[in-house]
Amino acid sequence: LNVLVTPKLCFSLPSKPHWRSVEDISQQDLRKAFLSRFPVPFNADRICFRCATPSLELDKANGCVVYKICAEDTQEERVLLLILSEIDKEYTAKYEQQLER
Repeated sequence: LNVLVTPKLCFSLPSKPHWRSVEDISQQDLRKAFLSRFPVPFNADRICFRCATPSLELDKANGCVVYKICAEDTQEERVLLLILSEIDKEYTAKYEQQLER
């Protein structure tokens, strides 16, 4: 299942047989698939996904579902900044560990 997240991020989500509608897809599954598109893992607990078509049945989705990405306590226009900040923190921690060795 291809997932398009506004603003314009895409990732693949392995489909599960018990999913019938987008409401069956858990936030945890969406986060895990979303994180797989980045080179370093980061804390995505605050990130959530809201489907643009919540009543959509997956067999009618043509393999693509559109979500809006949001984050707790974060304004809509600052969500991507939050993600980039989290990635930056992970890169910084990773390189600091390498320097300490």
